[in-house]
Amino acid sequence: MHTQNFRNHPASAPVTVTEKTIPDEEAEPPSLLSAPPTDKRAQTINDTKISKENGQVKANMACVADVVFSRRPTSGIGKIFAPLFNLFNFDFSKDSQQQRFNKLLQEREEELNPIGGDESEMIMNIIKAGNLCADDVMVPRADMVIIDANLNLNDALVQMQKTPHTRYGVYGEDMDDIIGMIHIKDVLKSLAKQQNSKGKTCTKAPLLKKIMRPVLFVSPSMRILDLLLRMRVEGVHLAIVVDEYGGVDGQISLEGLVEEIIGEIREEYTNVSEPTLEKRGELIYHIDARYSLDNLQETIGDFLSDEERQEDIDTIGGFVTALAGRVPLQGEVIKHEESQFEFHILKADPRKIHKIRLDINPKHTLPS
Repeated sequence: MHTQNFRNHPASAPVTVTEKTIPDEEAEPPSLLSAPPTDKRAQTINDTKISKENGQVKANMACVADVVFSRRPTSGIGKIFAPLFNLFNFDFSKDSQQQRFNKLLQEREEELNPIGGDESEMIMNIIKAGNLCADDVMVPRADMVIIDANLNLNDALVQMQKTPHTRYGVYGEDMDDIIGMIHIKDVLKSLAKQQNSKGKTCTKAPLLKKIMRPVLFVSPSMRILDLLLRMRVEGVHLAIVVDEYGGVDGQISLEGLVEEIIGEIREEYTNVSEPTLEKRGELIYHIDARYSLDNLQETIGDFLSDEERQEDIDTIGGFVTALAGRVPLQGEVIKHEESQFEFHILKADPRKIHKIRLDINPKHTLPS
């Protein structure tokens, strides 16, 4: 055991404490955490916060600029973004994309005219895009339209006419075996080569897998701005989102990524109706499964439990599926214990619900 020797320090020796006065100029400055807030300090903190936010905006917009523009700002999807960048009256022939965008923002900040509503919305979309991942924007597995690689071009064309798109995933053995993609233009070009000058087919149509193109495979966590850049660099317009086990989660097209920034691009041949909510009685509604759960609650009033509000569910079809713990069968009735509502499955297939009839509990209070 270690002991200290106190023989040189008698207990009776008096102890004198001398208080030292620190001059004002040597005093330690007050801590920012304990100092009372002042208008000047609050302004400094606010300026710092704004500076960080502007830095993130510039980083995201610079990334988009680098993706959109190669050597010619008016080539490819650059034409879509050109009006936004022309808003700033900037010369795109000088410096790198990063330098151009930084200069663009600095010049615009010095102008008196504010940015218009459409341009402001687009810039906000760019800011949001910096936080989005592949699984946030992908077409889910259940909604993918893919074609068997072993079909000949004539049969493939018939299937394409039923579900018109520009590009399709091509599968081998099953849906988790995506081996490439096919462009409708390649199908038509190949079929044209099979016909003679009189328009009659002179050779047998080849299989789809003979003319398919490569496709990208990405993880659900990949940032969409990184994916946008990779698609442009590799010249591939369709990406398949796969999970850690190699299963297919969904797909993303280049057009879909661009729509995240500039808004929806409705193609000429598409005729997709918006999900509807039809009132069929005092307490009866017919609802498309894709109808927004939030919009439904605005119409009929809140009926979810506290736990259900925390769930990441967007549609009424997704809610009923989660409530049942599986995809319900057509004709089945799913009851919601919290509200005593009944969801009748009017139309469904093995993969998802299409149409629902909602019977509201008479005790439920509807919004006025």
